[in-house]
Amino acid sequence: MKFLSVKNALYLTASLGSLSRLTLAAPVAATALVTRSGINTGGSVFPIHVDIDPIDKDDDRLRRRGTQDGLKIEPRITIPKPPVPPPPPRPPVPNPVAPKPVVPKPKPVEPVPVPGPPRTPPPSPKADWKPIPPPKEASDNPGQGNGKGGDAKSMDSYANSGKTQVKNYVEITKGSRPDAITVASKKDLEGKKQNTAFLDIRKNPNYEVQEEPFQFVNVNLKELKNFKPAELGFDINALGTFTKVTVKRASDKQDINIGTYDPKGNFIYYESAFKDANTVEDKIPLNEMGMQNFKKIAGDNTKNFKAAFLGDIQNKEFWEITRQNYNDMKQPYSQVMTFEHDTAQFERYMGSPNLNSKFFSWGNHHNAIGNKVVDKIVIIPKQAENSGRKMTAALVFKDA
Repeated sequence: MKFLSVKNALYLTASLGSLSRLTLAAPVAATALVTRSGINTGGSVFPIHVDIDPIDKDDDRLRRRGTQDGLKIEPRITIPKPPVPPPPPRPPVPNPVAPKPVVPKPKPVEPVPVPGPPRTPPPSPKADWKPIPPPKEASDNPGQGNGKGGDAKSMDSYANSGKTQVKNYVEITKGSRPDAITVASKKDLEGKKQNTAFLDIRKNPNYEVQEEPFQFVNVNLKELKNFKPAELGFDINALGTFTKVTVKRASDKQDINIGTYDPKGNFIYYESAFKDANTVEDKIPLNEMGMQNFKKIAGDNTKNFKAAFLGDIQNKEFWEITRQNYNDMKQPYSQVMTFEHDTAQFERYMGSPNLNSKFFSWGNHHNAIGNKVVDKIVIIPKQAENSGRKMTAALVFKDA
């Protein structure tokens, strides 16, 4: 019995030692030396050393050993905490979506003017045609009023002058002559040849320049609306906004020059010019005023130049040329007439006082207007339908 008690004690000691390590959630120690039994020899006990194999905490032998000798030892096992799960994978990063490029809206394409029906050709001359006589009263004139300027000269003189004028202008357009420049002060004119530089009208304090944009549809300009696209090469009714420029004397606001200009560069409308009012110091020629205003309003579009309108013509020499030309064609003033280049009628008009200064200014700025040359002239007397009771002419240009 004594031996069995020692034996049980040894088992108990070994078991408790192993369990103490199990409570630490660690494997059982590698090896332990335990006295399991001894032999009495002369009153001495010789212990027998026994190796105890390490037992995993989950090994069922612990339960069996604890009960086989009636000890009924229930091992205490600490369940380890479950491992912390790894963080979930990051969601896939979508490929960067490039922003849609900002595509500028295309500029609206301007409608191409569709030439309307051409003007009805002049009727055949009547068999009993009678020439238009010299005017006896103002109502007989092709323009309003009694007329201005000097008396008429011979028709040949106008034709010869016009032929020479056209020839000289064409030579300028084909040459390398630079355009006249605009300068800001009188000092800048020093050393410049005549007619190669002009003082900017807007820098001259003796002038007052007024600009007035307007919608063509809102203004009653019958004299311009009466021209056909087939005659001009463009539809003036489709252009939209124009700018009226009035040049006045700064001292008393007297009108000196009035014109209307197309910002798209298609035309110049010479409405009124008062030479007698242009008496200011450092005055600028009337024809130069018109070109400076055109370049200011049209900017880079001046090369689109296609027509020059002469409004409210009251020059008596121009009237007399018109009377002769209509008699040549045996047509009344109520008829709108077109006179082509290289004809005597065309050359007479080109030699009239109304156009002498115009050719001068076109030559000074021939590059700005694209070196265009006059191709024909369209005449609307005040007696014609929708004339506005004023005489108007259109000089139509073409590429040289």
